[in-house]
Amino acid sequence: MARRQGILKLEFKERADLYMAYMPFVKGGGLFIPTEDDYAIGDEVFVMVRLPDAPVAKGVAAKVVWITPKGAANPRARGIGVQIGNQDHGELYREIEAILAPVMHGERHTQTL
Repeated sequence: MARRQGILKLEFKERADLYMAYMPFVKGGGLFIPTEDDYAIGDEVFVMVRLPDAPVAKGVAAKVVWITPKGAANPRARGIGVQIGNQDHGELYREIEAILAPVMHGERHTQTL
């Protein structure tokens, strides 16, 4: 989860990691990105996402829709939640939903809720 030149990178090696970061309540899907950098709601970012078992990462523009500040309750990691952009016509969103379909309605807490 590194930030370089305005690009945020996420690599999910396991489905459980993707589940912890996914924000299904965000229209078009969202992802939580742990970061110490400061952002504001509405900031636009570019995210490189590598899904479990994917050979390469996919880039997508996104918008900050969630902020977990330093010292948040319920020892959650500091970071931002981003709404996945639709420039790929929902392809990344559909891939994430397909990977998580078997566990989407689980009772486990995630990094946001």
